[in-house]
Amino acid sequence: MSSSIKYYEVLGPADRSIANFLERTLAEAYVLRIQEEHTAEVNRKVGSGLIITEGERKGELNYAIYGIRIAERVIRFSDAEA
Repeated sequence: MSSSIKYYEVLGPADRSIANFLERTLAEAYVLRIQEEHTAEVNRKVGSGLIITEGERKGELNYAIYGIRIAERVIRFSDAEA
C-alpha cells in the first residue's frame, strides 16, 4: 500500500524555493502578493533614481514578476521494503 502528498511549491528566480502550500489557490494568492510587492519595490527604485532607464525597469520587473511560478509536487510513500 502506498500513499502520497500533493503540494504546490512557489519558485522564485533561479528556481529558488520560496514557499510550499497544500492548496493551489493559496499558492496563487501568495504569488500575486509577491508580484505586487516586487512591482512596488521597482516603482520605489524608479522614483528614487536608482533605476535610470526604461530597459532597467523592464528587466527588474521581468526578473521579479515572471520569474515567480508554481510547481506541482508529489511525495510518494511506499510500504515496500527495499
